[in-house]
Amino acid sequence: MAEIIATEFVVRDRPMICGSAEAESRRYLKVEGKSGTTWLVADQPNAADNVYCDGHDPKSDGFAGRTLTFPLVDGGEYSCRGPWHANSDALFADTGMDVRDKCFTFVVIARRRSYKSKPGYETVLEDVLYQDLDWQIGHFSRWKEIARQLWEQGEHELVYYSQSSGGSSNAPIRAKDIGVEE
Repeated sequence: MAEIIATEFVVRDRPMICGSAEAESRRYLKVEGKSGTTWLVADQPNAADNVYCDGHDPKSDGFAGRTLTFPLVDGGEYSCRGPWHANSDALFADTGMDVRDKCFTFVVIARRRSYKSKPGYETVLEDVLYQDLDWQIGHFSRWKEIARQLWEQGEHELVYYSQSSGGSSNAPIRAKDIGVEE
């Protein structure tokens, strides 16, 4: 388990980013799927964070139907209209390329969650049991493995916060969420 750096964790707002600019800023491996889908996988340690697909549909409206140009590792480019941001599970199912354990996440597990409304609206995780010291590379749902370990140690009233490059979530943890008996 990670070292606890505070007894509470305040969920902070994150700045908005331009999804299409973010997508076009990386270099990609181009992979053809069994389905006929073209997959673009970022050439980076956290490859699962930037997986895109082009189903070759001229009416596709991912990124609001914009045409994006993806720089390729081999020096070329791949342009497509309306590609979709996809996930590593779908990539694996269609291509066999496995980057499912290559997602950056930041995880906090605590006993309680509360809300503060001043000066702005904030979510606070209280009585922190686990907090990453920095971003970690692993599965997107890495928080479930950590929560299961805490559950097995007798901690059954838990909440989690998990942040990735695509956003964040926080919620109470139920036994069925982490695959344990109640």
